[in-house]
Amino acid sequence: KTASVMVWAGVSATGRTLLIFVEKGAKINTEFHLEEVLKKELKGKGNWTSQQDGAPSHKSKKVQRWCRQNLLDFIYANEWLANSPDLNVMDYSVWAILEEKACAKRHSTQPMTINPMDICQMGPPDGRFCGFKVMYTYNKETLQCDEFWFPGCTTADTNANLFIDMQSCEKLAEMCRRCKFLNVKALFYYNYYSI
Repeated sequence: KTASVMVWAGVSATGRTLLIFVEKGAKINTEFHLEEVLKKELKGKGNWTSQQDGAPSHKSKKVQRWCRQNLLDFIYANEWLANSPDLNVMDYSVWAILEEKACAKRHSTQPMTINPMDICQMGPPDGRFCGFKVMYTYNKETLQCDEFWFPGCTTADTNANLFIDMQSCEKLAEMCRRCKFLNVKALFYYNYYSI
């Protein structure tokens, strides 16, 4: 029998969270998701719009209420676009990268000891994501364009604030410096995955 493990992670244009390893046998229900993830990892952190998928533990009334009361901004379960690759980077890109890294070598049968650094380094030593590409985004706080690494599952024309080159981003930045009307937040997406 091959070993398996469940992890939780979150990503945004500005980086990623640490992996949270879910203990074998844990049930991912409303209470677990709220107590072990949301309250510990997200409360009071980040200036982003939080997004999670439609899993029962994510869309429960209790979790939705907690998110509304404790996160700066989040996308309600009934507004989530489940089949949008550019809004679901975890499902359409990150988990595949994680699984490829974790399954590059065969692991022993249960019980399995896990060293997070051995099982998943999602990028080269400089910390950038493997399989991601350089894109640019307008930063409304600095009024500048920032380079970041983005999964290769979208193009600049699918998001008004993503650009494939600095020159295109600078055009928007210059317009916004003059008008100061653009209000863009980072989208923070998180989810569980079992490998």
